[in-house]
Amino acid sequence: MDRLQKNNKSVGEMEFLRFVFSIIIVLHHSRNFVGNKSSLFLNGAFAVEFFFILSGFLMMKSIRKIQTDSQNLGAETARFIKRNICRYVPT
Repeated sequence: MDRLQKNNKSVGEMEFLRFVFSIIIVLHHSRNFVGNKSSLFLNGAFAVEFFFILSGFLMMKSIRKIQTDSQNLGAETARFIKRNICRYVPT
């Protein structure tokens, strides 16, 4: 397995962990709707911290890739923002 395949696999694993932490956060906050103050995910703060740490790491990894591939970081940033906004705007 070359470095690129191994790298993509580890990013996928981190994305999966980020998904798991987001589910824990949702379940933690849903206890207010259910009315159960002693839920299984009572201490959901750890999931928030890990979620933001992983998100920050993945964002920096993306920025690092852009910096090595392109000389114009401003144009790449504008394209990134436009692409992400277009994903959420209905066509």
